[in-house]
Amino acid sequence: MRRIALLTAFSVAAAVVAAAPGAAGAGPAWFTSWAQSQDGRAGAPVSAQSLRMITHLSQGGDAVRVRFQNTFGTGPLTIGHATAGPSAGGAAVSAVRGLTFAGRASVTIPA
Repeated sequence: MRRIALLTAFSVAAAVVAAAPGAAGAGPAWFTSWAQSQDGRAGAPVSAQSLRMITHLSQGGDAVRVRFQNTFGTGPLTIGHATAGPSAGGAAVSAVRGLTFAGRASVTIPA
C-alpha cells in the first residue's frame, strides 16, 4: 500500500490501522500500522481550525480505518469533517476520501 497522508479537520488522538485478508468467511483482520497520541498540553484550545496529520504506514493493506479518541478532553470533541488520501508528493494529496462515522460526515466524541 502506498504511503497515506492523513488529513483531519479536528482530532485529539488517532490511530491508523490497515486491513489484511482474514480467514475464509471472516471479515478483514485489522492491525495497527501507525498511531499518534497528543499529550494534552496545548496552550489554547483548537477551534474552527484544520489539523493535518501526515502518516507513514509501516505495513501494507488495501484499506485504512481511522480511530479518534478524546482522551485528554474536558468537554465533547466534535469532528466536523475528516479526510484521508495517499500522498502525491510533497504536500499534495491524491484520491482524497471523506471519512464517515456510522455513515455520517461528522461526529461528537464525549469527554
